[in-house]
Amino acid sequence: MTTTEARWPPPASTEAAALGMQKLEDSLAHQADGEQEAVLEWARAPEAAAMLAAAFGSSPHLTELIVRHIGHVRGWCANGPGWALDDALGALAPDGASGTAEEPGIEALMARLRTAKQRAALAIALADIGGVWTIEEITAALSRMADACLSAAVRALLRQADARGDLSLPDRSEPEKDCGYVILAMGKLGACELNYSSDIDLIVLYNQDKVRSARPERIAQTFQRITRDLVRIMEERTAQGYVFRTDLRLRPDPASTPIALSGAAAEIYYASLARTWERAAMIKARPCAGDLAEGERFLTEIRPFIWRTSLDFAVVEEFGTMRARVTSRAAKGMRQTGGFDVKLGSGGIRDIEFFVQTQQLVFGGREVALRTPKTLDALEQLAEARHIAPGSAEDLAGAYRFWRRVEHRLQMIDDRQTHLLPDGPEELGQAAAFLGYGDRAGLETDVAAVRELVELCTGDLFAGQRHKPGPAMSFEGLDVDPETLAQLEGLGFRDAEAAFATVNGWMRGRARATLTERGRTILAHLAPTLLERIGETGDPGATLMRWDRFIGGLPAGVQLFSLLAANTELIDLLTELLSAAPIIADQLTSRPEQLDALLLPGFLSALPAAPELADDLSAALSVSRHYEESLSIFRRWMNDQRLRAAVHLLRDPAANATTARFLSDAVETALAALLPLVADEFAIRHGRVEGAGLAILALGKLGSREMTIGSDLDLILVFDAPDREASSDGEKPLNAGVYFTRLTQRFINAITAPMKAGVLFELDMRLRPSGNAGPLATSLEGFVNYQRKDAWTWEHMALTRARPVAGDARLMARLAEETRAVLCKPREPTALAKDVREMRQRIAEQFAAASPWDVKYAEGGLIDISFAAQYLMLSAGAERPALVGPDMRAALSNLADAGLLSAEDKETLGAGYDLCLQIQAYLRLASATQIDVAKADHQVRRGLSRIVLGQRELGPRELGRQDGAGTHGAGTFDDATRVLETRLAACRAVYEALVAG
Repeated sequence: MTTTEARWPPPASTEAAALGMQKLEDSLAHQADGEQEAVLEWARAPEAAAMLAAAFGSSPHLTELIVRHIGHVRGWCANGPGWALDDALGALAPDGASGTAEEPGIEALMARLRTAKQRAALAIALADIGGVWTIEEITAALSRMADACLSAAVRALLRQADARGDLSLPDRSEPEKDCGYVILAMGKLGACELNYSSDIDLIVLYNQDKVRSARPERIAQTFQRITRDLVRIMEERTAQGYVFRTDLRLRPDPASTPIALSGAAAEIYYASLARTWERAAMIKARPCAGDLAEGERFLTEIRPFIWRTSLDFAVVEEFGTMRARVTSRAAKGMRQTGGFDVKLGSGGIRDIEFFVQTQQLVFGGREVALRTPKTLDALEQLAEARHIAPGSAEDLAGAYRFWRRVEHRLQMIDDRQTHLLPDGPEELGQAAAFLGYGDRAGLETDVAAVRELVELCTGDLFAGQRHKPGPAMSFEGLDVDPETLAQLEGLGFRDAEAAFATVNGWMRGRARATLTERGRTILAHLAPTLLERIGETGDPGATLMRWDRFIGGLPAGVQLFSLLAANTELIDLLTELLSAAPIIADQLTSRPEQLDALLLPGFLSALPAAPELADDLSAALSVSRHYEESLSIFRRWMNDQRLRAAVHLLRDPAANATTARFLSDAVETALAALLPLVADEFAIRHGRVEGAGLAILALGKLGSREMTIGSDLDLILVFDAPDREASSDGEKPLNAGVYFTRLTQRFINAITAPMKAGVLFELDMRLRPSGNAGPLATSLEGFVNYQRKDAWTWEHMALTRARPVAGDARLMARLAEETRAVLCKPREPTALAKDVREMRQRIAEQFAAASPWDVKYAEGGLIDISFAAQYLMLSAGAERPALVGPDMRAALSNLADAGLLSAEDKETLGAGYDLCLQIQAYLRLASATQIDVAKADHQVRRGLSRIVLGQRELGPRELGRQDGAGTHGAGTFDDATRVLETRLAACRAVYEALVAG
């Protein structure tokens, strides 16, 4: 990199440029003639002259630095800015002092830091002015410079404390390593976005348990002293100037806490007392000097404070208020000085930062990719996650780079921490020239355009109202408002007074969610829109009662009401769920943060495939700090997938096969990730059994990939150990049988332990050999022997749906092979048919179907269809192994292709099976227990009619628009019942012909 690759702006003042050259010549007067002549010859060459004129003619500060460090500038021109920066900071690199040499004094250190900072800042400024580096490279280099200065000072101060006996450093040659004292960079330094004349915002922490000291009672005083000395080294103005202005006020409660704070005390503060702006500040926190590992540990511990697991739309309101205060102060300053504040003014840097940080706080708890501290990176991630349009992200990124470039030029002029464009026309013209404009009009035009662009891109977020307001209503006081009653009647509420009383109860704090004034205020603003949406359903009164039960069960309201106010389209979805999926509604009442998932990009689009699910779960788990937190993440993640499946199923019950496959993939993904997590945790104490493995064999709906929202898991855990007497290699060794039994118990506990987010899955382990009386973990040898010699026919029927889903790959392959061998052994068809009939009869006696809508047990339902297919598979499996498999649809097609099932019977059974699964999945949404369809509400009957009569897919508001009496446009619920009975009878006839006959 040389000056030929730079593009230098013309000097803002030719007189200042000439004066600067004269200062350079004067400074060379004491040098030897030959050396002086060489420098002047270089300075008069076209390339160097253009560079010097640009700096001398626009910045008195740079003029002083260039004259003082002209040799360094020549090195910049010859070798490029990267070399110049490395050379400047090289003087601050760790010196590896062993502790035997005498430490340099503070004054010598201060002089070294100032010289290094001046040379580094000069190298960066020239790269900026000449357009050699991008804004990102400029701010990263400035941040690197600050890090190097802080680290050099901290190393020296730690060694001095060690020499005084205040500390006992683990390694004097690397004093920062494991010292327990850490500097957190905040703000622009934390994000590596430092500007040219910025303060550095720091938080200083120490871990008392990690510090070695012969005087433990004085550890706090020692670190206060080190911190005071650090600030003095950075800030004190000497003949060589200063290094950085240092601000420690971002630490917890700065008015009452010491300048160096115990990390444990800070953790308590952030967990209990910290405010929203402190959450935003910690987004950019980064260990920059001292014990970096300790800094990372601290940030990991307070991660839950920064990144909430639920979407926090209340933060939008808080940031909007903060932004209004900031821009108000900036506007006041602008009227006084006549100059625009590029940092705080409306449409300036802070608007972009607030816009980005607000959405990071809202969505970053769930989307790890958004947790980047850098503004430009965050904009890119927000666009990629589809929270903002790509065009808006590009516009804001361009605006940010523009403002930072302007900011840097303003600060370079006199090394002042300013963000104000000059007031007077002449000064503004000089600033424009420094930025490369031909006149100030060009700068004024761009400033106005960029301000307007930023305000346009960020305005919606902070406008306080992103959607059209609902009808004007009032629910305050005890008296009924006649105009509001009229509005409610117009919306379709048959008993408008009852509806008024319900909402009035909310406003009077009847529910926990409306006890706070803020909660009531948000809900009062939201109520008209909510009632308008409820009025679009078939029975507004009944739907309002469901909303009342939902709000009455909430533990708190501000977060949820803020979420709904910021995203009123969510009201449509929630109304739909409350009306048609009570089981999901009950879960949302106790865990309303689940609604956040509905706002995640792509949540309502096509269901993701297994690889995408695995990536999503891996990203969610990547932020876990410990085992228990991982278990909570599994539950939240799986709850999100259930909610996603529920919404898709409500939107289109005919897509049940796709939804079931998605749910099965999600469960399999969770099990595949959970098993090694549990195994690793178990191995901490008990080690591992060499050469052994554990695998999960799924049966039932997971095995056949037909999961519903309420399905439990039928699992068998199988282990294989070459030597059953072998022991594990841990601190508490166990022999193989005991080891895998206890590991399986730990795995079951990880799944079924009740936590805030519920249990992960309901488990059914009764299909393992010997049922509930057998061991939890079955050896491969025991499993194979049991299936070959002792298993009943019905167990082999269940085994047709078996599929290894997680665990040791080698063992999974063996399980699949052995299972197929068992299922494909020769069988006598007559005896097999007799066993199938007897099993069906026992089920009929134990689980009599109350109505045809009990599609699992009803004659011609799922049991009959499955038994018919399983009978054919088992009877023909010895000769045709390819017929055996867990996928019912594929099995029916294969049986028809093999001539064992007529094309007509295949269509009858296949269509009946799909219909029964759709009905079953829909009813699982309506109730967690057996439901009497005859007594179900009209919403459930309408949904069932829609499934059986084949109505088109309905949108979120259309689900409730049909006649509340139970009609469904093309037919009634009674019509649907008759159609279902006909379909079941056809399937029963096929079953009887194949098995009972």
